[in-house]
Amino acid sequence: MMAWGSPGNAQELPADEITINISSYFDNFDVQIVYPNLALTRKVSETTSLTGRYLVDVVSAASIRGEAPETGSDEVRRIVNVVTSASGRSRTVVSQSGGRIAAPPPTGPDDLRHEFGVGMAQLVGGGTVSVNGIYGVENDYASTTLAGTFSRAFAKKNTTIQLGLVRSWDEVFPATKNWRRDKNVATYSASLTQILSTLLVAQFLASYSNNTGHLSDDYQLVPIARGDTTAVLDPLHPTTRSRKAVGTRFKIRVDRHSSLQLGYRYYNDSWEVDSHTFSFNYQRHLSPIAKVSLGLRTYLQGRAFFFQPEYTEEQTFMTADIKLDSSFSNELQLGLSLHGREDHYFPLLKNEDVEYNVGLNIYQRHTDTPYWFNGKQDLRAGYFNIGVRYKF
Repeated sequence: MMAWGSPGNAQELPADEITINISSYFDNFDVQIVYPNLALTRKVSETTSLTGRYLVDVVSAASIRGEAPETGSDEVRRIVNVVTSASGRSRTVVSQSGGRIAAPPPTGPDDLRHEFGVGMAQLVGGGTVSVNGIYGVENDYASTTLAGTFSRAFAKKNTTIQLGLVRSWDEVFPATKNWRRDKNVATYSASLTQILSTLLVAQFLASYSNNTGHLSDDYQLVPIARGDTTAVLDPLHPTTRSRKAVGTRFKIRVDRHSSLQLGYRYYNDSWEVDSHTFSFNYQRHLSPIAKVSLGLRTYLQGRAFFFQPEYTEEQTFMTADIKLDSSFSNELQLGLSLHGREDHYFPLLKNEDVEYNVGLNIYQRHTDTPYWFNGKQDLRAGYFNIGVRYKF
């Protein structure tokens, strides 16, 4: 993803604020996710600010609730789908004789993911250094991430350069396996933001990522036809993957109340996946307190060299992950921001330190190969967010 940076923020600390967001995701693959998050930023000196953040994903998904038989001694056991994307919640009692007695599934969500983050921003000379640590954990995955950026403005803040490094140490332990494996990611990025005139700002971005270790999803087994039967085998992915991307964005002032952003990004990697992303965003101030935005995003992707719609025999590399298939997607983005004003007649908008944000994204993706779980090639999804920012 490319982030649009303000050319004037390289020598400024984030404002003291608390942000609360409640977001939700839903699609026609019967997946629903709710993820509230809370962030607090506070200046502790004229040159230093600290940030804390917490997020939780509450997941409900049909694929998680799929079942496959298990055998064993008398005990209540979790039933796990042999090709699902996560562990199941259904329960069964398996007797020593092999009989199976269904038990009521546990209440609550199908899966939970917790994420904790802390960060610091420090003014150093003519620039800003930011360091963030993130730890995320769920039932079968844990991730520790350290991210750092350095930003500096030049030429009376008309030019801003930003350098970034993200390093992740992940551990994978699928519920269907008896092993734990590592995945490591290092991402380097750079951006240049240039004010070209009072009407035009340009940004150029580049990134390189090196991924090593266990890079496959071992819940999505690969079916191989063998005569009258079908065997399912573990996916086999390369243990290294290098990713490269370059992009550009332009922010154009249309008039005193509106602006237009145009963007393009090209990506390719060592698995021979390449993609093109085109983005358009229009923002307009309707009044001193209200701003609306309309965005469109189109994404085109090629297929990984080892992805096949069907496998007739075991190969060196195999996958059933349709995220590695050729595809295209379109996304519509709608946003509304309301900023408080002391003389406003509505009580919730009388505080100038409060901002309310509402967003709705409508997403559609088509893959050349149907999804194994439901046979669909078209994913239709929605994302909704409502948030409050309070500066103090």
